[in-house]
Amino acid sequence: MKSVKSFFTMGRITFAPRWVPTLAALVFFPLLLWLGMWQWQRAEYKQALLDHYNQQSGQGPLTLAEALKDPEGFRYFPLKAQGHYLSQHQFLQDNQFYEHQVGYYVLTPFITDTQQVILVNRGWIPKTLPLKALELPANTVTIEGRVGTMPSRTFHLGENLLSQTAWPRVIQVLKGPELSSTLGQKLEPIVFLLNPSETSGFARNWQPTGLSPEKHRGYALQWFAFATLLVVLFLVLNIKKRGKHEGRKA
Repeated sequence: MKSVKSFFTMGRITFAPRWVPTLAALVFFPLLLWLGMWQWQRAEYKQALLDHYNQQSGQGPLTLAEALKDPEGFRYFPLKAQGHYLSQHQFLQDNQFYEHQVGYYVLTPFITDTQQVILVNRGWIPKTLPLKALELPANTVTIEGRVGTMPSRTFHLGENLLSQTAWPRVIQVLKGPELSSTLGQKLEPIVFLLNPSETSGFARNWQPTGLSPEKHRGYALQWFAFATLLVVLFLVLNIKKRGKHEGRKA
């Protein structure tokens, strides 16, 4: 296998990498660096999300009108609303995990005293829970929770509404316009995350989920270490020591 022309010769040491290792290094080194930077950025995003969540924990609850001014900006702020549930028309968001078990998020429409309709995420249930356990009285109640948002972009395969006729309707993702059309009422672009202390809900823990910032940083350092190792191996494997008489003219 031919080598790249010697980059340098110093005394009896020559650095002359071959083509294939050189091309591999040129491909994988920036890739490893990019993976490390991506994990580091994810760590910063998760840390900012956790900081935002913790900062809002001591705030007084917003009204729905205040939260609707900037749902994304008020994400995780405490929220309070008064009205009544529409428990006869509920949605079950499929493929949700809690403590390593798969189940549903229970999303119940709630009509406020100002006649606005929001979805209340009452928490997670296993798929084996009887549907009768989802029912609620229609009396006026005051609920407390946190501001959640409808995702602006969603991805799913196949139909979103997995049950087309019977209630509760099983869905894959939250798509506000589609759910509004199914419900026959306009849903506000907010998901009310019901407080764990509220008795009308199920398993709930609304702290930002997924990998912790520390784990993302750990993965980032691993990718940076791989990049460093690649450079070291590339140098070591392509540096050659010449013999005493090698290179002398005949």
